[in-house]
Amino acid sequence: MEKKIRVTGAIIVKGDKVLAGQRGYGPLKGKWEFPGGKAKEHESDKDALTREIKEELEIDILVDKLVATVNAKDAQEKDISISFYTAYCADENLSFNAHDAFLWVDMAHIEELDWLPADKAIISDIEKILENNRKKGECK
Repeated sequence: MEKKIRVTGAIIVKGDKVLAGQRGYGPLKGKWEFPGGKAKEHESDKDALTREIKEELEIDILVDKLVATVNAKDAQEKDISISFYTAYCADENLSFNAHDAFLWVDMAHIEELDWLPADKAIISDIEKILENNRKKGECK
């Protein structure tokens, strides 16, 4: 049996919004997702997420709590396990290294985006995250 690919995703919170990225490559190009990426074999989820966000967005984040882990398939139909964490950043100078666009989205508009299935599965958790973390570690 093939081992699941371990992936991490960041729900980066800013006030009453979260950061969504529009995928800029591959068969799922144009879909929206929470930024993140694959963890290396001996890397913790939090270390992987910090590294991936630095590579993709060129920002430093503080990874906070695990929100959910979702089992899914990637574009090549391989089994993946995505662990989503809340995160906070120090600035908004985002780079577009892996995405075509970024959007700070609030609950009123979050369902309007065409999400990847694994990311869509945690949308129901976002409202609670925003309520609980409104003041904590906001991007400035």
